[in-house]
Amino acid sequence: MGPQTKAQGIVTMASEARIIPRCELAKTLKEHGLDGFKGYTLKDWLCMVFFESNFNTRPPMTRGTRRQGNYGIFRFSNRYWCSDGKQRSRNVCNIACQKFLDDDITDDIECAKKVVRGSGLNTW
Repeated sequence: MGPQTKAQGIVTMASEARIIPRCELAKTLKEHGLDGFKGYTLKDWLCMVFFESNFNTRPPMTRGTRRQGNYGIFRFSNRYWCSDGKQRSRNVCNIACQKFLDDDITDDIECAKKVVRGSGLNTW
């Protein structure tokens, strides 16, 4: 296991994915200004994240292999929001998709804000 770091009030294990407990996630989303962001409540964000990733930072699996194209708790597409270095991407969030696979969700939240600024939660 990697060394522990403290980032934005969350103790994290460097580069390791995990399932973030709901209350911890709610606190983090609120601390980063998502409660009320563009008119969406904390409940809206938690519901969306639950249905997208079940609060899991690890990519989804399909029949024993990773399903391509969905990254982080918000399940960002590698076609629009991040670059995986394998396929062409608009990379709107200007970030490598791999950055969404750890349990430091600060960059995930910043990208989610960009998504919502453009088209709201309807993107998901």
